[in-house]
Amino acid sequence: AIMLLAYHTLTSAFFSVPEELPVHIAKSEQLLEKVFLEFPNSAIFLFISGRLERLKGKSQSAIERFNECLGTQADWVQLQHLCCYELGWTYFALANWTTARGYWERLLAESQWSKAFYTYMIALCDLMSGNVAAAAKGMQSTQELSKRKIGGKVLPIEQYLHRKVKEYELTTEAGLGSVFAGLLA
Repeated sequence: AIMLLAYHTLTSAFFSVPEELPVHIAKSEQLLEKVFLEFPNSAIFLFISGRLERLKGKSQSAIERFNECLGTQADWVQLQHLCCYELGWTYFALANWTTARGYWERLLAESQWSKAFYTYMIALCDLMSGNVAAAAKGMQSTQELSKRKIGGKVLPIEQYLHRKVKEYELTTEAGLGSVFAGLLA
């Protein structure tokens, strides 16, 4: 059941055509209904349920599910980080920059994945909140953090961030100001 749910709620969001989304949602709802009868407080199924709610466009329900998942599983740090990641994106999509920033900050402090990515997301939240100086400082940190190597290679997302920050001169208030002005135009 977990593999099918992962396919319908995670993989399908990236690798299927939009016309197939209702099928994935229906299949996921059927599977979740069955598994919640047997495992009503399963953290992994609560997480998948949150993903399903996001796919359906129900942000508030997704937030509730992710928070419920965070509350049920204190020992599984990686699952908590996945929930924080999803909550960060959900609040980002809702333009709730302060709350989204809080989740990205938590990930920056606790997660070992990509410090550059989390710093970049924090800087974007600052930018969208109108704090251009803090955003420029964050973008500068992104540049510095994106040089870290794992297994002799820089993560692709960090290569991308490094290139975009440099290309658009996002380490300066003037560069960020022009991007910000374009967003508000």
